Amino acid sequence: MSFISLLIPAYKLNLTHIIVGAIFALLPDVDNPRSFIGRLLFFISNPIDRKYGHRTITHSLLGTFIVAACVFFVLYVLSPSHCTDAMLCVSANISIAATVTIAYFSHIFFDSMTKQGVLIYYPARLWGIFPPRASWRIRTGSKAEIIYFIAFLTASLIFLPLGQSGVIQTFNRLFLVQQVDVRLRELEAKKARTTRGFTEEQIDSLLKAGSIDPKQADELKARILEADIEIEKFKLNQGINP
Repeated sequence: MSFISLLIPAYKLNLTHIIVGAIFALLPDVDNPRSFIGRLLFFISNPIDRKYGHRTITHSLLGTFIVAACVFFVLYVLSPSHCTDAMLCVSANISIAATVTIAYFSHIFFDSMTKQGVLIYYPARLWGIFPPRASWRIRTGSKAEIIYFIAFLTASLIFLPLGQSGVIQTFNRLFLVQQVDVRLRELEAKKARTTRGFTEEQIDSLLKAGSIDPKQADELKARILEADIEIEKFKLNQGINP
């Protein structure tokens, strides 16, 4: 999740995402009655283990799709009861569904780095392994697995704040502060020129006084809106709170 947030600036993580991610990163092992999640959900784990076995359907692309689709459907059904902004709710649901997908698939991806691998294309009996060379993969429960875990966890914690602000935005803030300030001043000056320096309140006062007609007032307000949007877009791109 941390690495994905580096690549997709719109994907912002919060405590809810981290908790959901932690839960669904464990879920593929529900097919193993001896695992933590398997013991917790024994009423699901035992039937899956008897019917499919370990690292099959729950460790596949099909399993990832089913889980993500079910989560999105549940969120979609529940959201109208407490949400007033439909588009905002859909966006939030997609964000949580993305977290579920990333977290769930991360478990499968890391299991593919073990000696056994996973049946990632289930029901096809094709084992997914990465890297292909067996000597480069790790054995489950070994010291190498612990080292891998600590290394990836440390990296993700380091990259997490960077992902929240965005790589490009952070770079700009660290090294291009002066250029950003200059560009902001240019945009503010452009706004002053196109709007003649008027604010919306001043435009309303001029309209009431009869100094301008309604058409001119609408044009000036439209210019103010366009200028504000341009400034806000620039601030967002630079990681500056608008």
